[in-house]
Amino acid sequence: GLTKPRLSSLVLITCGGGMLLAPGHLGAPRALLAMLSTAGIVGAANALNCYMERDLDRYMARTCDRPLPTGRLEPRVALLVAFALFSVSLPVLALSANPLTALLGALAFVTYVAVYTPMKPRSPLATWAGAIPGAIPPLMGWTAVRNSVEWGGMLLFAILFCWQIPHFLAIAMFRRDEYARAGHRVLPLVASDRTVRMHALAW
Repeated sequence: GLTKPRLSSLVLITCGGGMLLAPGHLGAPRALLAMLSTAGIVGAANALNCYMERDLDRYMARTCDRPLPTGRLEPRVALLVAFALFSVSLPVLALSANPLTALLGALAFVTYVAVYTPMKPRSPLATWAGAIPGAIPPLMGWTAVRNSVEWGGMLLFAILFCWQIPHFLAIAMFRRDEYARAGHRVLPLVASDRTVRMHALAW
């Protein structure tokens, strides 16, 4: 889908995990609003990612059935959905949680859309750049409760950041031909299998 619902559901889990592990209590209504608005920001980033990669997604089995490559949705509609989701979700997050958590959400959005996505055809380092917004949601859950960046939240960020690297490298090795057709410079296309495995093991 345009907003990648499966990915957004994982964000709900990790954000909720950060809330549960943080000392304190946000309250069920505010916690629910914070999680939903976080998912909205992620959905907006995903929709923009799909818009920016609509011509490349057709070359990969895991993305070719998305609404834009198949023509089921017009690109301008995807843009409207993305901006509508972001413009509503960010202020709701600031009100339901706090401005710090909204700032982290905006940082995740910008990193994913303006750094990770355009970096993918240029450098394998995009994998590491993309792991940053992917690891921010549990930190957001923590700051929603604590209203400060603390070691507990940073540890959750670090765990998820490190987990994503071998996870993605395994996918990239398995689907390297598809990534090559789509023009994405993933590590398995520029380094030996042994080097890729060593990176995965190290992380």
